[in-house]
Amino acid sequence: DTARQDVEDLEFLLGRLKEHESNLQYRQEQTAVQLERAMQSVSVEPPAPTDDEMADPEKVAEFMITMGAFSARQNLQLEHHAETVEENQLLARQLSEVAQIKRWLEDTAAWLLAEMECFSEQAEELDMPPMLSEEDIEYMELVDEQLCELLDGPFEEGEEGADGSANGAAHADAAEAAEAD
Repeated sequence: DTARQDVEDLEFLLGRLKEHESNLQYRQEQTAVQLERAMQSVSVEPPAPTDDEMADPEKVAEFMITMGAFSARQNLQLEHHAETVEENQLLARQLSEVAQIKRWLEDTAAWLLAEMECFSEQAEELDMPPMLSEEDIEYMELVDEQLCELLDGPFEEGEEGADGSANGAAHADAAEAAEAD
């Protein structure tokens, strides 16, 4: 592997990750819309008492009872849609994890490109081009495997996913496409 191939692999993974992120965002938006509709079906929140009404203990007590009933209806509605709430929360956690992985891929690609630029400027002084560490490569392989399972479904070693990705085949396709551009 060359440093340029490592960058292409990182960019390929980043593209796949963005595809997964887009899918997660869409699904989270859908659950949010479902929850919003469910909460709107609960009656409108009672208006807050005016300053004059706040001076009247009976009006304040009446507002507190009305607000308590409204809150209870909201809680019942949330309990009724608990699966949707849990799915929305799970999607939010997954989006956070995807954002962390995406940052790592972007930062690693940027670092590698900067190292390649330095190497090309100082080619006479260095014996070897910059390369990713074994840990970085293993992490990339893990991300690739997980993305393939998420986007294409699980597949066995040597088998191709729906998009032809497996064992670097998709990486080679991406590299060829990048060279053609």
